[in-house]
Amino acid sequence: IYQEEGDFYVASEYYKQVIKRNPPYEMAFNAAINLATSYDTIYGDNSKPIVKNLKKMLKEDKNPEYRDQIYYALADISFKDGVDSLGTDYLALSVATSVSNNYQKSTSSLRLANYYFQVPEYQLSQAYFDTAVQVMPEDFPDRENIIAKTAYLTELVNNLIIVETEDSLQRLAAMPDAERMAIIDKLIEDYKKEEEERRELEQFQMAMQMDATRNERSSSSMTNVASSGAWYFYNTATLSYGFSEFKKKWGNRENVDNWRLSNKEAIFEVQEEEFAMNDSIAADSTGVARSNDPKTRNFYLQNVPLTEEQLAASNAKIE
Repeated sequence: IYQEEGDFYVASEYYKQVIKRNPPYEMAFNAAINLATSYDTIYGDNSKPIVKNLKKMLKEDKNPEYRDQIYYALADISFKDGVDSLGTDYLALSVATSVSNNYQKSTSSLRLANYYFQVPEYQLSQAYFDTAVQVMPEDFPDRENIIAKTAYLTELVNNLIIVETEDSLQRLAAMPDAERMAIIDKLIEDYKKEEEERRELEQFQMAMQMDATRNERSSSSMTNVASSGAWYFYNTATLSYGFSEFKKKWGNRENVDNWRLSNKEAIFEVQEEEFAMNDSIAADSTGVARSNDPKTRNFYLQNVPLTEEQLAASNAKIE
Protein backbone atom coordinates (compact mmCIF):
# COMPACT_ATOMS: atom_id res chain seq x y z
CA ILE A 1 0.00 0.00 0.00
CA TYR A 2 2.77 2.47 0.89
CA GLN A 3 4.54 1.61 -2.37
CA GLU A 4 1.37 2.22 -4.40
CA GLU A 5 0.89 5.56 -2.64
CA GLY A 6 4.44 6.61 -3.46
CA ASP A 7 5.75 6.53 0.11
CA PHE A 8 8.79 4.50 -0.90
CA TYR A 9 10.80 5.04 2.28
CA VAL A 10 8.18 3.47 4.54
CA ALA A 11 7.46 0.76 1.97
CA SER A 12 11.18 -0.11 1.90
CA GLU A 13 11.31 -0.44 5.68
CA TYR A 14 8.42 -2.92 5.66
CA TYR A 15 9.93 -4.94 2.82
CA LYS A 16 13.17 -5.19 4.80
CA GLN A 17 11.21 -6.53 7.78
CA VAL A 18 9.63 -9.19 5.57
CA ILE A 19 13.03 -10.40 4.38
CA LYS A 20 14.46 -10.47 7.93
CA ARG A 21 11.66 -12.78 9.12
CA ASN A 22 12.75 -15.64 6.79
CA PRO A 23 9.42 -16.08 4.98
CA PRO A 24 8.73 -18.71 2.28
CA TYR A 25 11.04 -18.28 -0.70
CA GLU A 26 8.46 -16.82 -3.08
CA MET A 27 7.52 -14.13 -0.56
CA ALA A 28 11.17 -13.34 0.16
CA PHE A 29 11.90 -13.11 -3.57
CA ASN A 30 9.03 -10.70 -4.24
CA ALA A 31 9.92 -8.63 -1.19
CA ALA A 32 13.48 -8.26 -2.51
CA ILE A 33 12.23 -7.24 -5.96
CA ASN A 34 9.78 -4.72 -4.50
CA LEU A 35 12.47 -3.39 -2.17
CA ALA A 36 14.53 -2.64 -5.26
CA THR A 37 11.66 -0.93 -7.09
CA SER A 38 10.86 1.09 -3.93
CA TYR A 39 14.42 2.39 -3.76
CA ASP A 40 14.35 6.19 -3.95
CA THR A 41 17.36 8.52 -3.99
CA ILE A 42 15.21 11.32 -2.52
CA TYR A 43 15.46 9.71 0.90
CA GLY A 44 19.22 9.26 0.65
CA ASP A 45 18.94 5.48 0.40
CA ASN A 46 22.06 3.47 -0.33
CA SER A 47 21.54 1.13 -3.27
CA LYS A 48 24.68 -0.97 -2.64
CA PRO A 49 23.14 -3.53 -0.23
CA ILE A 50 20.08 -3.91 -2.48
CA VAL A 51 22.22 -4.42 -5.57
CA LYS A 52 24.46 -6.87 -3.71
CA ASN A 53 21.45 -8.95 -2.68
CA LEU A 54 19.99 -8.93 -6.21
CA LYS A 55 23.30 -10.07 -7.72
CA LYS A 56 23.45 -12.83 -5.13
CA MET A 57 19.97 -13.92 -6.21
CA LEU A 58 21.17 -14.09 -9.84
CA LYS A 59 23.66 -16.80 -8.87
CA GLU A 60 21.16 -19.01 -7.06
CA ASP A 61 20.24 -22.22 -8.88
CA LYS A 62 16.53 -21.82 -8.15
CA ASN A 63 16.31 -18.46 -9.92
CA PRO A 64 17.02 -19.05 -13.64
CA GLU A 65 13.44 -18.36 -14.70
CA TYR A 66 13.29 -15.27 -12.47
CA ARG A 67 16.45 -13.62 -13.76
CA ASP A 68 14.43 -11.36 -16.06
CA GLN A 69 12.73 -9.82 -13.00
CA ILE A 70 16.03 -9.49 -11.14
CA TYR A 71 17.73 -7.75 -14.07
CA TYR A 72 14.73 -5.43 -14.40
CA ALA A 73 15.04 -4.48 -10.72
CA LEU A 74 18.78 -3.83 -11.19
CA ALA A 75 17.97 -1.67 -14.21
CA ASP A 76 15.43 0.31 -12.19
CA ILE A 77 18.04 1.07 -9.53
CA SER A 78 20.65 2.03 -12.14
CA PHE A 79 18.30 4.54 -13.75
CA LYS A 80 17.46 6.04 -10.36
CA ASP A 81 21.18 6.34 -9.61
CA GLY A 82 21.66 8.13 -12.93
CA VAL A 83 23.71 5.37 -14.55
CA ASP A 84 21.64 5.01 -17.72
CA SER A 85 24.19 2.93 -19.64
CA LEU A 86 24.13 0.28 -16.93
CA GLY A 87 20.35 0.48 -16.80
CA THR A 88 20.01 -0.25 -20.52
CA ASP A 89 22.48 -3.15 -20.20
CA TYR A 90 20.39 -4.68 -17.41
CA LEU A 91 17.18 -4.21 -19.39
CA ALA A 92 18.74 -5.94 -22.41
CA LEU A 93 19.73 -8.84 -20.13
CA SER A 94 16.20 -8.92 -18.74
CA VAL A 95 14.81 -9.34 -22.26
CA ALA A 96 17.46 -11.88 -23.26
CA THR A 97 17.08 -14.10 -20.18
CA SER A 98 13.29 -14.14 -20.09
CA VAL A 99 12.15 -17.77 -20.22
CA SER A 100 8.39 -17.96 -19.79
CA ASN A 101 7.25 -14.66 -18.28
CA ASN A 102 5.94 -12.82 -21.35
CA TYR A 103 4.53 -10.04 -19.20
CA GLN A 104 7.98 -9.25 -17.83
CA LYS A 105 9.63 -9.61 -21.24
CA SER A 106 7.10 -7.17 -22.70
CA THR A 107 7.61 -4.75 -19.81
CA SER A 108 11.40 -4.83 -20.10
CA SER A 109 11.30 -4.52 -23.90
CA LEU A 110 8.92 -1.56 -23.75
CA ARG A 111 10.98 0.29 -21.17
CA LEU A 112 14.09 -0.15 -23.31
CA ALA A 113 12.14 0.79 -26.46
CA ASN A 114 10.83 3.98 -24.87
CA TYR A 115 14.30 4.88 -23.59
CA TYR A 116 15.81 4.58 -27.08
CA PHE A 117 12.83 6.47 -28.55
CA GLN A 118 13.67 9.45 -26.34
CA VAL A 119 17.43 9.42 -27.18
CA PRO A 120 16.46 9.15 -30.10
CA GLU A 121 17.74 5.82 -31.46
CA TYR A 122 14.77 4.85 -33.60
CA GLN A 123 16.14 1.61 -35.02
CA LEU A 124 16.93 0.20 -31.57
CA SER A 125 13.61 1.50 -30.29
CA GLN A 126 11.70 -0.21 -33.10
CA ALA A 127 13.52 -3.50 -32.50
CA TYR A 128 12.47 -3.60 -28.84
CA PHE A 129 8.92 -2.43 -29.56
CA ASP A 130 8.69 -5.27 -32.06
CA THR A 131 10.00 -7.76 -29.47
CA ALA A 132 7.39 -6.56 -26.99
CA VAL A 133 4.54 -6.89 -29.48
CA GLN A 134 5.62 -10.42 -30.45
CA VAL A 135 5.21 -11.75 -26.88
CA MET A 136 2.70 -9.31 -25.40
CA PRO A 137 -0.22 -10.96 -23.53
CA GLU A 138 -3.72 -10.09 -24.71
CA ASP A 139 -4.53 -8.29 -21.43
CA PHE A 140 -1.37 -6.15 -21.41
CA PRO A 141 -2.19 -2.50 -20.55
CA ASP A 142 -2.56 -0.15 -23.55
CA ARG A 143 -1.81 -3.03 -25.91
CA GLU A 144 -3.60 -1.61 -28.98
CA ASN A 145 -1.82 1.74 -28.77
CA ILE A 146 1.54 0.00 -28.38
CA ILE A 147 0.88 -2.12 -31.48
CA ALA A 148 -0.10 1.01 -33.45
CA LYS A 149 3.02 2.89 -32.32
CA THR A 150 5.18 -0.10 -33.33
CA ALA A 151 3.66 -0.08 -36.83
CA TYR A 152 4.32 3.65 -37.30
CA LEU A 153 7.83 3.31 -35.94
CA THR A 154 8.55 0.39 -38.28
CA GLU A 155 7.56 2.54 -41.25
CA LEU A 156 9.77 5.37 -39.97
CA VAL A 157 12.76 3.04 -39.53
CA ASN A 158 12.33 1.57 -43.01
CA ASN A 159 12.44 5.10 -44.43
CA LEU A 160 15.48 5.99 -42.32
CA ILE A 161 17.33 2.94 -43.65
CA ILE A 162 16.62 4.05 -47.22
CA VAL A 163 17.87 7.57 -46.49
CA GLU A 164 21.03 6.36 -44.74
CA THR A 165 21.76 3.85 -47.49
CA GLU A 166 21.32 6.35 -50.32
CA ASP A 167 23.33 8.99 -48.45
CA SER A 168 26.19 6.52 -48.06
CA LEU A 169 26.06 5.54 -51.74
CA GLN A 170 26.04 9.20 -52.77
CA ARG A 171 29.06 9.94 -50.57
CA LEU A 172 30.84 7.03 -52.22
CA ALA A 173 29.90 8.33 -55.67
CA ALA A 174 31.28 11.81 -54.85
CA MET A 175 34.72 10.45 -53.92
CA PRO A 176 37.71 10.38 -56.27
CA ASP A 177 38.06 7.01 -58.01
CA ALA A 178 41.17 6.04 -56.06
CA GLU A 179 39.56 6.74 -52.68
CA ARG A 180 36.34 4.92 -53.67
CA MET A 181 38.27 1.85 -54.83
CA ALA A 182 40.37 1.83 -51.67
CA ILE A 183 37.22 1.61 -49.55
CA ILE A 184 35.77 -1.13 -51.75
CA ASP A 185 39.03 -3.09 -51.69
CA LYS A 186 38.98 -2.95 -47.88
CA LEU A 187 35.45 -4.38 -47.89
CA ILE A 188 36.60 -7.19 -50.19
CA GLU A 189 39.60 -7.89 -47.97
CA ASP A 190 37.39 -8.08 -44.87
CA TYR A 191 34.97 -10.39 -46.64
CA LYS A 192 37.77 -12.74 -47.75
CA LYS A 193 39.15 -12.84 -44.22
CA GLU A 194 35.78 -13.75 -42.75
CA GLU A 195 35.26 -16.34 -45.49
CA GLU A 196 38.61 -17.95 -44.65
CA GLU A 197 37.72 -18.00 -40.96
CA ARG A 198 34.41 -19.68 -41.81
CA ARG A 199 36.23 -22.27 -43.92
CA GLU A 200 38.72 -23.02 -41.14
CA LEU A 201 35.92 -23.48 -38.63
CA GLU A 202 33.98 -25.76 -40.99
CA GLN A 203 37.11 -27.89 -41.51
CA PHE A 204 37.60 -28.07 -37.75
CA GLN A 205 33.97 -29.11 -37.22
CA MET A 206 34.24 -31.71 -39.99
CA ALA A 207 37.38 -33.17 -38.42
CA MET A 208 35.66 -33.36 -35.04
CA GLN A 209 32.65 -35.05 -36.64
CA MET A 210 34.90 -37.60 -38.35
CA ASP A 211 36.59 -38.32 -35.04
CA ALA A 212 33.21 -38.80 -33.40
CA THR A 213 32.04 -41.12 -36.19
CA ARG A 214 35.17 -43.28 -35.99
CA ASN A 215 34.89 -43.56 -32.24
CA GLU A 216 31.20 -44.44 -32.33
CA ARG A 217 31.82 -47.52 -34.50
CA SER A 218 32.93 -49.57 -31.57
CA SER A 219 31.61 -49.11 -28.06
CA SER A 220 34.54 -51.03 -26.66
CA SER A 221 37.06 -48.84 -28.44
CA MET A 222 35.14 -45.79 -27.29
CA THR A 223 35.50 -46.99 -23.72
CA ASN A 224 39.21 -47.45 -24.23
CA VAL A 225 39.54 -44.02 -25.76
CA ALA A 226 37.59 -42.43 -22.95
CA SER A 227 39.67 -44.09 -20.29
CA SER A 228 42.95 -43.21 -21.98
CA GLY A 229 41.92 -39.62 -22.67
CA ALA A 230 43.03 -39.93 -26.31
CA TRP A 231 39.92 -38.52 -27.98
CA TYR A 232 39.86 -34.73 -28.04
CA PHE A 233 36.73 -34.21 -25.91
CA TYR A 234 37.87 -36.70 -23.27
CA ASN A 235 41.35 -35.21 -22.97
CA THR A 236 41.29 -32.34 -20.48
CA ALA A 237 44.61 -30.89 -21.66
CA THR A 238 43.72 -30.73 -25.36
CA LEU A 239 40.19 -29.55 -24.62
CA SER A 240 41.56 -26.68 -22.52
CA TYR A 241 44.08 -25.82 -25.23
CA GLY A 242 41.40 -25.84 -27.92
CA PHE A 243 39.16 -23.61 -25.83
CA SER A 244 41.92 -21.05 -25.27
CA GLU A 245 42.90 -21.13 -28.95
CA PHE A 246 39.28 -20.59 -29.98
CA LYS A 247 38.95 -17.56 -27.69
CA LYS A 248 42.30 -16.19 -28.91
CA LYS A 249 41.15 -16.40 -32.55
CA TRP A 250 37.44 -15.56 -32.24
CA GLY A 251 37.08 -13.82 -28.87
CA ASN A 252 33.81 -14.11 -26.94
CA ARG A 253 31.05 -14.87 -29.43
CA GLU A 254 27.36 -15.31 -28.70
CA ASN A 255 25.74 -18.64 -29.56
CA VAL A 256 23.74 -17.24 -32.49
CA ASP A 257 23.46 -17.86 -36.22
CA ASN A 258 26.36 -16.49 -38.30
CA TRP A 259 28.30 -15.73 -35.11
CA ARG A 260 31.54 -15.74 -37.14
CA LEU A 261 30.59 -12.56 -38.99
CA SER A 262 31.44 -9.25 -37.38
CA ASN A 263 29.01 -7.40 -39.67
CA LYS A 264 26.12 -9.81 -40.15
CA GLU A 265 23.55 -7.07 -40.87
CA ALA A 266 25.41 -5.59 -43.81
CA ILE A 267 25.98 -8.96 -45.48
CA PHE A 268 22.40 -10.02 -44.88
CA GLU A 269 21.05 -6.83 -46.43
CA VAL A 270 23.29 -7.15 -49.45
CA GLN A 271 22.46 -10.79 -50.10
CA GLU A 272 18.80 -10.84 -49.21
CA GLU A 273 17.49 -7.45 -50.20
CA GLU A 274 19.62 -5.93 -52.90
CA PHE A 275 20.92 -8.81 -54.98
CA ALA A 276 18.80 -11.90 -54.35
CA MET A 277 16.59 -11.04 -57.33
CA ASN A 278 19.41 -9.91 -59.58
CA ASP A 279 21.38 -12.78 -61.07
CA SER A 280 22.27 -11.16 -64.37
CA ILE A 281 25.73 -9.92 -65.24
CA ALA A 282 24.58 -7.28 -67.71
CA ALA A 283 26.24 -3.88 -67.49
CA ASP A 284 24.23 -0.85 -66.36
CA SER A 285 24.30 2.61 -67.95
CA THR A 286 27.70 3.36 -66.37
CA GLY A 287 29.26 0.25 -67.84
CA VAL A 288 29.47 -1.46 -64.44
CA ALA A 289 28.68 -5.16 -64.84
CA ARG A 290 26.14 -6.57 -62.41
CA SER A 291 27.70 -8.99 -59.96
CA ASN A 292 26.57 -11.23 -57.11
CA ASP A 293 30.13 -11.96 -56.00
CA PRO A 294 31.15 -9.97 -52.87
CA LYS A 295 34.81 -10.49 -53.83
CA THR A 296 34.51 -8.27 -56.90
CA ARG A 297 34.48 -4.48 -57.13
CA ASN A 298 31.37 -4.51 -59.33
CA PHE A 299 29.40 -6.06 -56.48
CA TYR A 300 29.77 -2.78 -54.56
CA LEU A 301 29.85 -0.38 -57.52
CA GLN A 302 26.61 -1.53 -59.15
CA ASN A 303 24.40 0.53 -56.83
CA VAL A 304 26.61 3.61 -56.58
CA PRO A 305 24.88 6.55 -58.36
CA LEU A 306 27.71 7.57 -60.71
CA THR A 307 25.53 9.19 -63.39
CA GLU A 308 23.13 12.13 -63.18
CA GLU A 309 20.23 9.79 -63.91
CA GLN A 310 21.21 7.42 -61.08
CA LEU A 311 21.72 10.34 -58.70
CA ALA A 312 18.24 11.62 -59.48
CA ALA A 313 16.81 8.18 -58.81
CA SER A 314 18.70 8.03 -55.52
CA ASN A 315 17.34 11.44 -54.48
CA ALA A 316 13.84 10.30 -55.39
CA LYS A 317 14.22 7.36 -52.97
CA ILE A 318 15.33 9.74 -50.23
CA GLU A 319 12.34 11.99 -50.88
